[in-house]
Amino acid sequence: LDAGQAQRFGIRLLAGRCYTVIGAGSPSIRDLSLRLLDAGGKELKRDTTKNSFPTLDTQPCIKTEGSYTLRVSVESGEGQFGVQVFSD
Repeated sequence: LDAGQAQRFGIRLLAGRCYTVIGAGSPSIRDLSLRLLDAGGKELKRDTTKNSFPTLDTQPCIKTEGSYTLRVSVESGEGQFGVQVFSD
């Protein structure tokens, strides 16, 4: 992705579970951002770091099971990235 671009991933989250999302951008990405959106598009969580290794956790844990969207965007720089969702 180039600066200002984003990619969305649909994920299914279970009620009562806590999740951690970890992102990793190539060295040419200076700021990679993560946002978790509910089914209606409302932002629930976002990382607040300005680096290429963002993390996001769902504390408190997810209350409503369903479809969510993970939005990954490059705020500064360009390049490839990877994300992984972990559950307790």
